[in-house]
Amino acid sequence: MPKRRRKGDSEQALMLFARINNNIIINASALRFSPRCGESRKVIYCQTKGVLRLLYQVGALLKNTPLWTAVIAMALAQVIKVLIERWRTGSWQTALVFSTGGMPSSHSALTVSLMLSIGWRLGFDSAMFALCAVLAMVVMYDAAGVRRAAGSHAEAINFLFQKLERQGIKLDKKFKEMLGHKPVEVLGGAILGVIVSLTAEWLVYRR
Repeated sequence: MPKRRRKGDSEQALMLFARINNNIIINASALRFSPRCGESRKVIYCQTKGVLRLLYQVGALLKNTPLWTAVIAMALAQVIKVLIERWRTGSWQTALVFSTGGMPSSHSALTVSLMLSIGWRLGFDSAMFALCAVLAMVVMYDAAGVRRAAGSHAEAINFLFQKLERQGIKLDKKFKEMLGHKPVEVLGGAILGVIVSLTAEWLVYRR
């Protein structure tokens, strides 16, 4: 009768899966190996454990609804800028996708959608919601105040540079003028953030 091979602890190490909220969560801490295992097997199982932990963290990141709600709101605002400019001027200016300024304010959409998404999950009386609300107010105030003033200064300086160039003084530098937002553009970004946040919550709770 052939001798039955006894499985070591390293061969008995299994990946344990638990279904939580219809998502597979990997319990990497279940991996074990005994001192009798060879060094190569220890290395393999240590690497496997690290990979499982990485997969778990990636899965957690993909499930972070407040983060992706804010990112989508910001990206959508940048795309809307291009569409509005197309409707206003009749030309496609795709550079606006990566530009500041314009209608609507992408930073306002980002912070407002994040604030509301945090509020839905942690409660509107939580400290985290208060932190996000203060952040949103600072960002919107800065967009309509400081950054808008900086854009006006850049516009005035560029005008002076043009006069100097007409007098024969060549200047290659030109400051960016689209930095801040008008109050209506900030309001538009905030409204967009509310819409995106409400839509995201509706889709999440609908599943």
